[in-house]
Amino acid sequence: MSEDNQPAVKIFLAVLTIKLLLAGGVYYFLGEERFIWSDSATYLELGRRIFAGESFGDPLRTPLYPFILGAFFALTSHGALWGAVVQAFFAAGAAFFVFKIGKRFL
Repeated sequence: MSEDNQPAVKIFLAVLTIKLLLAGGVYYFLGEERFIWSDSATYLELGRRIFAGESFGDPLRTPLYPFILGAFFALTSHGALWGAVVQAFFAAGAAFFVFKIGKRFL
């Protein structure tokens, strides 16, 4: 790893660790149903519909994220938990790229 990437990788790992610890804490202390809040239920339902072969039915949302959530629900009984893990990687990746872009322009 080059010296230039070390801060960005540290940010990635820090965000990933924090997100995973928070998700694990919520899951352990409050249960998986606490992952489902705000518009999460909508995305989970859309994912379920995709894998059930039903109509997507929501023109205001893109199908990729519901597809990913639906895949986890189709593969495991803990779909919301694995969705939170995937979301932690997305958040850490976003932090990594925002840092790299900001560093380039500042």
